Amino acid sequence: MRFMISRLLLALMLLTLTACQRVRPLADTAEVAPMSTQEPCPLPGVTPEVLRVAASLASSALVPTDQRAQSALDAAAALDMVRLADSLVGGQLLLERGPVDAAASRNAALAISSGAEAFEMSAQEEDSLRALALLEDAAARFEAALDANPFDEDAHLWLAHTLVLQGNTFGQLHAFNRAIEVLHELVALAGHRADYVGFLAETYEQVDSVGAALAAGALWLRAAQTTADDAALAPQEGHAPDSAAIFAQLTRSSRAFLDAMRSDLALSALDSAAQWASDRNQVTFLAQERRWILWDGGNLRTRIRFDSLLTIANEAPEAALAGLRALVPRIRSPYARLQTAHEAALLMYRTERWEEAVTALQVLWTHAQDLPADSSLTARVREDYGTITFNVGMARWQEGEHHAALAYLMQSEATGTAQSARAALQVSYLLVNDVDAALSAAHRAEEGWDQLPRPDRQRLMRLMVELYRRSGDRERAAAYVAKYRSMR
Repeated sequence: MRFMISRLLLALMLLTLTACQRVRPLADTAEVAPMSTQEPCPLPGVTPEVLRVAASLASSALVPTDQRAQSALDAAAALDMVRLADSLVGGQLLLERGPVDAAASRNAALAISSGAEAFEMSAQEEDSLRALALLEDAAARFEAALDANPFDEDAHLWLAHTLVLQGNTFGQLHAFNRAIEVLHELVALAGHRADYVGFLAETYEQVDSVGAALAAGALWLRAAQTTADDAALAPQEGHAPDSAAIFAQLTRSSRAFLDAMRSDLALSALDSAAQWASDRNQVTFLAQERRWILWDGGNLRTRIRFDSLLTIANEAPEAALAGLRALVPRIRSPYARLQTAHEAALLMYRTERWEEAVTALQVLWTHAQDLPADSSLTARVREDYGTITFNVGMARWQEGEHHAALAYLMQSEATGTAQSARAALQVSYLLVNDVDAALSAAHRAEEGWDQLPRPDRQRLMRLMVELYRRSGDRERAAAYVAKYRSMR
């Protein structure tokens, strides 16, 4: 599985470099200050050669003490501003942990106390302008902290949180773009942290572009691999991988690839996730996701269009019907085409196009019988065909069109659905002038006794009594009288 993810990651990162045009992250290497040309100060017991090598290495890996202290002060001040801004916009981001020690935080709080007090007095107000100003000031302070100490993971993390909060609250795309740059730097510093990689993936998901969605999908794959490596590459044996986290990361990868309209990559991520599924719910979820993706052979545009039309069907049935009719010829899968036509037929009925609806359902019922016998769609088409022909038959009866009513009710009975017994009962009433035909229909209704509601059962017994009395069969009439009385 790790080999599959690694290969997919490499291909996706190459895709992302060319596809993601709106977001251009920094290279995954942190810039360092140029090496000083001054000779290092001598240290007792250290040879000049070792001292020069140590100084060269320190210039690229270490930050002077005064710069670290300044970075901590800037970060603490920024964090206080973010907390205040967060309170102004309703507490969307709960910053519980601080990146600096308590003493530095107190010093920084004193440095901005006058402004902080003013904001604390209005902390319960939803003042977006004040919150935005605070977030921008906080971002600037975090940037200053990173200038002083480019290796500070916490400063990277909280600057990204601040920018994401700014982007989510005020819809600023540039804030997301800068957050992505910062998180790329953070991942370059600590690529072994799956939570950092996941945060970067989540931030890419906030950017509406195919390239960003591809990047998010690839990064979720990387996060899954990193989480698996936490166990596989642990120095001590016996560390079990976090299968729940890996499963969640791989399924999020699949969803991101769906946003990029790449069904092949989404299916590949689901295949990887299947190896980490640990319960029936997860297995069921994967099966549902696969069915959704493969509904029209992986053609996501038709699937998404179908779902969107069903979403508007209640509020705009005419528009939804027109859209479904136009969609049918664009669908390649026979099953998906049949399902779309079925939904269109139901909308025809809802918009009182009864004749069109039953005609369409008749055609669908013919095609549905070519599907596997256990197909849920076959059962739905049959049930809807039986129900709608029953309803149309009853409506025609009320309009006095008895011939049409009889035909529709007999068609409903022929579908063999839950309405068949009720349809046979109504046929018996329509044929009451022909005792033998009426009795035949009544007995068919009796065969579906369990499908009849109690009032219809009582009506059927009374009808049987009447028909057998008319036929001169007193004994059979008495038997149905006894059955009727036992029901009361």
